[in-house]
Amino acid sequence: MCGRIFYAKTLEYTGEICYNHRLEPDVSVCCKRFRAVRVMTVTETELADVCIDVAKGLVGSGAEIYRVREHIRKILAAYSYPNAQVVLNPVECTVTLRDRAGRPVTVTGELHPGTDLDKLGKYIDAAKFIADKHPGYEVCMRRLSSVGARRRYPKRVMFVSSFIVAACGVLILGGTFPEAVFAGLLSLIVQLLRMKLEGSEASFFLMSFCCSAAVSAAAVIISAIGFVEHYDLLIVGGCMSVIPVIPFVDMMRELVTGDTRSAALKLAHLIFSLCGIFLGAGIAVAVSIKL
Repeated sequence: MCGRIFYAKTLEYTGEICYNHRLEPDVSVCCKRFRAVRVMTVTETELADVCIDVAKGLVGSGAEIYRVREHIRKILAAYSYPNAQVVLNPVECTVTLRDRAGRPVTVTGELHPGTDLDKLGKYIDAAKFIADKHPGYEVCMRRLSSVGARRRYPKRVMFVSSFIVAACGVLILGGTFPEAVFAGLLSLIVQLLRMKLEGSEASFFLMSFCCSAAVSAAAVIISAIGFVEHYDLLIVGGCMSVIPVIPFVDMMRELVTGDTRSAALKLAHLIFSLCGIFLGAGIAVAVSIKL
């Protein structure tokens, strides 16, 4: 007897507990006197915590709300909680299920929307693994933690890609080659600022405002020195990496799926980000020209 308690659940709950030191988390039969028994190696609170962490990972990587809700419901159904309540929006997730005594167990977690396409695929695979294998709590958290600890794209890749996007954007808009080069250099400043602000958990509005203001002030100074003629193209090219394109696409997907509440919240995020870009650029240009 190892002392580990495994709750045996069927369609009709028996209320009995099975002790077996040879039991593994992924076995499907607890003992012979139970038929079609699924061994549950997590408590209600632990299962709710797993669902919250899955929601945090998926939303923080850029998944749509309806897709996150679908994965959470599959996990709950795999652990014999198909009727659990899930309240989900882009900033908060609440999971409510009932314990063996019929008392509700509610766990709420705060979500932070973000974009990381590399981690998104890994979190989806982790959610499918949990729903298919229904492992123990430690295995679930270890799998999710391994995905969260993955390194993002190397800095050199982010810098090079940002430079290329900014330079090509300026050339497409009719800019000259020097303007494209300077726009690419300004985009590197944006990447450095984003890394610093993301570490301090700054809001999207503040991040957009600071990046836009820094790029705009630098563009006006470069134009005043005489390196380029039009500073507006430098501002557009340098700010391309902070334009909220993916949140706009996510908002349209939420509208198509009928989740108007999530779409409204993402629209507010989109508006605040754009306002931060416009205010930062306008204030920086006005101040720089006067100076």
